[in-house]
Amino acid sequence: MFIFYYIVLLTMPAALCFLYSLLFRGSEKRGTLFFKTVSVALFLAFFIRILSGISHLEAAYSMYLPEIESTSLTVLVVLLDWFNVAAVLTAVFSPFFATKHRYRMLTYFALPVCIANIIILRYGIIGISGSEEFSLRTVVYAAEQGLLLAVCLFNLFSAPAKSLRISLKNLLGLAAVIAGTLICTLPAYTLKALFGPGNGVSVSDFTQVHRILLYIGFGAPIIIYLLLKNKDMAVKKYACLLITVGTFFTFTRSFIFVDFLNPTSWPLHLCNTAMYILPLCLVFKLKRLYYFSLFINVLGALLAMLMPNYGDTSAMFSIGMQVFWV
Repeated sequence: MFIFYYIVLLTMPAALCFLYSLLFRGSEKRGTLFFKTVSVALFLAFFIRILSGISHLEAAYSMYLPEIESTSLTVLVVLLDWFNVAAVLTAVFSPFFATKHRYRMLTYFALPVCIANIIILRYGIIGISGSEEFSLRTVVYAAEQGLLLAVCLFNLFSAPAKSLRISLKNLLGLAAVIAGTLICTLPAYTLKALFGPGNGVSVSDFTQVHRILLYIGFGAPIIIYLLLKNKDMAVKKYACLLITVGTFFTFTRSFIFVDFLNPTSWPLHLCNTAMYILPLCLVFKLKRLYYFSLFINVLGALLAMLMPNYGDTSAMFSIGMQVFWV
């Protein structure tokens, strides 16, 4: 069965590289268009896979998943699932934004993550579906990794040699970009899977924990502004899109395609709709919708933060707590 997955995974980059060399090589404009097309296909595969079902890793806790007996393998699968989100979004955005570290991010971060996913493909599929049974979702995952590998290889062979060099300054910058990307793409179940749900804490009525989360919530936009204010517009757009799309996937894993068949389960709260509106505003430059989100959704989010509507006590690393504060 896994031979079929590997055939899908490895055939895809081979076919794309052959197609590129046959039709697009020698033309920078057409090559860039091809690169962007593959990146969009990667995003669609990732989007379909994420929203087609709940990840089985939500059942993991304290480095334990029944279907994976080894603790170290469970930790590896959980971490690679997290890193894969960051790697995929890096690969998707790279041909659209000429940022300083895009070639290094794909070569020294996304490519190793992709190779690691290929090596432990069996356990990655178990983490997604809970078993080794064949399904459309697992085939899409194999295709996703094949497209990610193709994008990384395109980057590796087309990147200027200077853009791949590593100095101490570049290494520190690369580490900062990787850290920021990982923060933006942390799945809601990762902390629970690694450390357990945690003790029940009171996160309402302005308790100490509630105040700390409010300070983080109010301080994060200020820190982001200070970090980006002197950057060029491409970096600002890349960072804003990464934040909105990364947190969108953290949030939307609780709302899969099936949920949208029932209108009563739609995420129509003011702060919830912002998770869907903001990526659209940034991608398609929808100014009117952006101003609606700025004044209406921000108000909804502020009220939710000040007066959270969950129980008096909640596990700090529970999925519900993570999704709420995203």
